[in-house]
Amino acid sequence: MSEYESWEVLNGLIANLMQQQTLFIGSFTAYVVAAHWVGKTLTTFQVSFISTVFILLSVLGVRSQLWLMSNIDDVSKAVEGINRVESGDGWIISGGFVIVRVFLILGALFYMWQVRHPKPE
Repeated sequence: MSEYESWEVLNGLIANLMQQQTLFIGSFTAYVVAAHWVGKTLTTFQVSFISTVFILLSVLGVRSQLWLMSNIDDVSKAVEGINRVESGDGWIISGGFVIVRVFLILGALFYMWQVRHPKPE
């Protein structure tokens, strides 16, 4: 693969990574808005269904983004002169990404739970 082709592949991988992040933000926002506005009125089945779909989409998104990050690291090694992190740091970045994503997912699920089980005042 020529250097130009490597840069094109790298560009495509990064664009796909950013698109996956946009999809997660969209589904996360939709879930939180649904929890806020109609969470109290949803049946148990409805809450279970949208929560399950949200979790599945999130897990698939995380897996996809980790795959893209791995491929970005592999392609960046092939391109001479690119500024990239050392290979050992890739796991730190991926781990940090997963921790943040899990925190957001659990936060959204907890928010739905709080809406459906408010504290008596």
